[in-house]
Amino acid sequence: MEINIFASSDVHGFINNYDYAKDEACSNSLATISTIFKNSKAENKIIVDNGDMIQGNFIGNFNEDKIHPAINMMNYIGYSIWNLGNHEFNYGVPNLKNVINQFKNNTLMANSNDNFFKKYSIIEINNLKIGFIGINTPLINKFESKEALGNLIITDPVIELDNILESLKKETDAIIGMFHLGLEDENSELNSGVISIIDNLKDPSAIDAIVCGHTHQKIEEFFYKDILITQPHVYGKNLAQITLNFENKKLINKSSKLIETSQYKPDKFILNYFKDFHKDILSYTHKKIGYIENSDENSNVDLSDSPIAHLITDVMLSFSKADVTAFQIDNSNAILRNGPLTRSDMANLYSYAGGEVSLYEITGRDLKLYMEWSASYFQKENGKIIVSSDRKKLKYKTFDIFGNIKYNVNLEKSIGDRIENLKYLNNENIKENDKLIIALNEYRMNYLTSETGPLKDKTFEKIKSSKYLDINGHKRGTIRGDLTEDFFKSLKNKTYIVKSHNNFKIK
Repeated sequence: MEINIFASSDVHGFINNYDYAKDEACSNSLATISTIFKNSKAENKIIVDNGDMIQGNFIGNFNEDKIHPAINMMNYIGYSIWNLGNHEFNYGVPNLKNVINQFKNNTLMANSNDNFFKKYSIIEINNLKIGFIGINTPLINKFESKEALGNLIITDPVIELDNILESLKKETDAIIGMFHLGLEDENSELNSGVISIIDNLKDPSAIDAIVCGHTHQKIEEFFYKDILITQPHVYGKNLAQITLNFENKKLINKSSKLIETSQYKPDKFILNYFKDFHKDILSYTHKKIGYIENSDENSNVDLSDSPIAHLITDVMLSFSKADVTAFQIDNSNAILRNGPLTRSDMANLYSYAGGEVSLYEITGRDLKLYMEWSASYFQKENGKIIVSSDRKKLKYKTFDIFGNIKYNVNLEKSIGDRIENLKYLNNENIKENDKLIIALNEYRMNYLTSETGPLKDKTFEKIKSSKYLDINGHKRGTIRGDLTEDFFKSLKNKTYIVKSHNNFKIK
């Protein structure tokens, strides 16, 4: 007997084949996932999702709709399980519960203090009982504000799993973990990664397979302590397929593979259904928020100062009045063009949808340590600048640009000694004991002070943050959102005139 479980994860609003930040068609989406699942000849098949479905690609614009388009299409495809991801909580718990109530089948999250969220589900397929247990990253407690979470607490996954697995094992023929987590612990938080959870469980053998998520990585088939682990890629680029083989109701073999969605045509029903939503999003993303003058093109915004870096710095300073800003530009080849700047343009220039401005007091020494860590993102090989192989493995880009100061990065020097000529804009040296206000996003600060970060064993009190939720539960105070739009409104004719940009360079 064969059971086939198809799994998506981190679709992030790619319902139809369109990337609204890039403002162009793409080959990955929930619509292509639908084609794969519906046309598959695999026997005894079901489809499940592992979280982060309703945030990203501007799908969050519809979270107050009576019928959410992403959930409606999940119902159409026939999803049996929706395990919640951390980004499901971006719009506040009340909004999320309204969206969950639209999903026809089982929504899971075992590790919380709210009984509204179902801990597990048992699905019977051809007389075989398959148990699904949902886990979300405990870092939600740090990612989201008290305003967003209310009284909700995301609890330790190991404690919850130990309480459930023994009895669930007796009721089922196999157990699948739906874990919205990566393999490794995140920001040194214990039990925020699959490996540490498995290591700390009383009986990890109770779990037969795990679907990972959250880290936007691809894992086709990986075994750890005889547990099968797989993870489909982000934005609907992959669909995982787990195959369980049974003999006399005993699991005798398990395997997994990843199916590339780009090889399939999108489901026409979903494309037709989404047409009006597509028009609504384009109307929103094509809105002009301001104008750019005196910008020149840069081939790689990481390797030298750029108009984009100055725009983001000035947006952050308009809120913070900080001594130094720190941020990443995910798209190294992004270009700030002269003329109108639209919302989609800004999303392409600065991709972190939730990126806010938070202020902390640090010393010049702390800043130098942070900058040296950032500079270790690159290395030189045969005279060429390349990205460190270790840093490539991380979920997010970990090279930060520092604004409102001057500095050079010398890649010929050893790691830890690459930052040179570190100065304020008035050309005074930044000294180790100087006290500075730094503006950056809280997620980055959490990493910097983690066990693997350059500022480990240090704590920095947050002085102020731009982030808040409006009355509809939308996250406000983001760099690519209302901070930028408010900044342009403050300019004469909503026009940003790029000034000289030679505050840093990498060699």
